[in-house]
Amino acid sequence: MEVRKYFDRYSYFNPNKWVWGPATTFGRIGTLQEQEEWNQIYQKTRMRRSTMEHGIPKDNDLNPPDFHSQERDAEQFGLSEYDVTDTFGLKWHGKKGANVIKGSPDYEGHLYYNSEEYDDDYECEISEFTPDSPPDPDTFVKFKKDYPFERNEWIDIKNIKGVEYKYLVDNHLFKDTHIDFWYDEKGEEKESLYSGDNYKDFIDALKQFGKNNFVEQIFKSMNEHFEKLKNSERKEERDFWPGKTAEEWFND
Repeated sequence: MEVRKYFDRYSYFNPNKWVWGPATTFGRIGTLQEQEEWNQIYQKTRMRRSTMEHGIPKDNDLNPPDFHSQERDAEQFGLSEYDVTDTFGLKWHGKKGANVIKGSPDYEGHLYYNSEEYDDDYECEISEFTPDSPPDPDTFVKFKKDYPFERNEWIDIKNIKGVEYKYLVDNHLFKDTHIDFWYDEKGEEKESLYSGDNYKDFIDALKQFGKNNFVEQIFKSMNEHFEKLKNSERKEERDFWPGKTAEEWFND
């Protein structure tokens, strides 16, 4: 199996992990009147003004209750969901089963990769590479990703066999867009970049490896997308027309 991507963090599903949140935002239980009452309780008791950290809003709300005893109670009754009301009258909702972020496996920071048997429920394999001794730069390019969580990925650009930019016309420029790219002629060995990723880094990497024909394909589809925004019947979509071509947008 050819490894096409290495990464320093990943998300996997842990069926035994509990996740909790206020019933107003997590689980959406109760009547509208109850939700409004719970929301007011949360604002008065736990909500605190957020601050900006590195240009990103930081949540400063007080910690939620400790739900360990409720989780034990749910286990003994075989429950996968549980509701509890705190001292202030705010209802909290818990669910068993959650995605977990797994960081570096050791001090050296060895990178992960997906094995042939990889599934979302299982852990990834640990490679011989580290950030200080990364995969071959003549094949792989490092990308910093922020969505849905921060991580670094080293992606095989050299062996890409095809690309396709896909989009939906919406009231955001790149919302609901993604770039598919694949490593075999049938397009079955496929990876994707999503709207939260940095398309410019990927386009620059394609240029670096002389894959200008793929860049042209992406720009052609993007320009079709831009034109549909420009000519949309909906003002909220026309407002997101960038006023330039894809070539101008990514080369400025």
